[in-house]
Amino acid sequence: MKKGIKPIKIAIFVITICMILNISPSVLASEPETNAKNTVNFTIGTYDGTESTGDISYGQILNIGKVKEEAKSYLDVYITTSEPSLNKDQLKLDADFVNLYDVQGNLFAYMIPITDITNKEIGYITMGALENSYGMYEIAFNDDVKYIKEFTDRKNGKVIFIPPMNYVIESNDGKYYEFKPGNDVIEITKDFKKSRKKIKEIYYKTVETRKESKKSIGITNSTNVQTTVLSVIDSAKLLHSSISNFVPVYDGSTTFYGGDQAWWGKDSTKAGRGCGPVAAANITCYFARKNSTTWRALYAPSNMSKTSFLSHMNTLYSYLSPGVLGTWWEGFTKGVEKFSSDRKAPLVRVTNNWAFTLDNTSLYIKNGLKADSPVAMLNMQPFGDYEYKAHWMTITEYSKHSDGTRWVTVSTWGKKKVISYDDWFNSTHLWGGGLIYFH
Repeated sequence: MKKGIKPIKIAIFVITICMILNISPSVLASEPETNAKNTVNFTIGTYDGTESTGDISYGQILNIGKVKEEAKSYLDVYITTSEPSLNKDQLKLDADFVNLYDVQGNLFAYMIPITDITNKEIGYITMGALENSYGMYEIAFNDDVKYIKEFTDRKNGKVIFIPPMNYVIESNDGKYYEFKPGNDVIEITKDFKKSRKKIKEIYYKTVETRKESKKSIGITNSTNVQTTVLSVIDSAKLLHSSISNFVPVYDGSTTFYGGDQAWWGKDSTKAGRGCGPVAAANITCYFARKNSTTWRALYAPSNMSKTSFLSHMNTLYSYLSPGVLGTWWEGFTKGVEKFSSDRKAPLVRVTNNWAFTLDNTSLYIKNGLKADSPVAMLNMQPFGDYEYKAHWMTITEYSKHSDGTRWVTVSTWGKKKVISYDDWFNSTHLWGGGLIYFH
């Protein structure tokens, strides 16, 4: 088996870091925009260390009641399209919003807890708090908001939100902590301070994109948000993308939505580098569970228990051979192709070289899902220790709504999350990353 290149010498390590922001892997939509002005490969890390000119205008703070009304509209659409097992009439949004700030201490968004009929917190929705940051960023059904609030209270701090789905806690003594899935928290003060300028660019791009997007939900001022009923105008999903059918991994009464790198243990090297192998394990297992003998050999275990799936993750880890920076494109795609070829059930990557645009990448995702192939997505935005900066997830659903926003449903850390694809795209275009699926 061909091993991945490992950065043993310092010189190689430095070169690898430099390359990580400039490599342009070629994976894109098979039907590109006709007005694309270039044909660069699928993503670019274009940031040169300077800030965009001009001020970022966040606009006025929105009326809390209107934000909550808009959040309920997003939540209802999400449940209807992605979680039909939930009863939207039995869920409500808690009044105890968590304020989310940008790196300069300005209010930017809210984390709104979602409660069930017994008033138990079962998830959250992250919503923009201002005229030019409004709309949904993320919906998740887990207990993360509880732990974020508890840790923030202990540190007498505040939560910094970095779109599309990262939360950093600033303590009152000037230290910074990253909240990791699995309710783990690590100090990232040094790395965070070094990245402040680049992180500020994310807010600029996020606000500019939202200002320019189609706004059938029109904002007039801080006390009057004209809301309309959201509708889905374009969508695609895997044939088996529900919580019970995507890649259901069982541990007692708990059903996971795909694998979780945390199962290797937080002190394990594999846990820090393993998001790529987990995405590869999700994809190959999904193919194996199709009603066909063609792909059956892609998942060797006889059941979907956590122990069995962890064994499958270990196998994919050996094929992808992540280095200290995790898994990059060639390691991921070649690893999946080699693994499947060895099992006489070859999977082949779907690629092309069209421009990295929002429409093109959305079309690429839809093409993959309509072909019943999960789409792996990589974002290279750095948070915390470098090992954890790159993160792979697996897309199972895509939708575009009447307000112009786009969402993707993903498997990450064994959980099902819905995030704003517009914001993931902006972040990835700035920092590097991309998409890939197989057939």
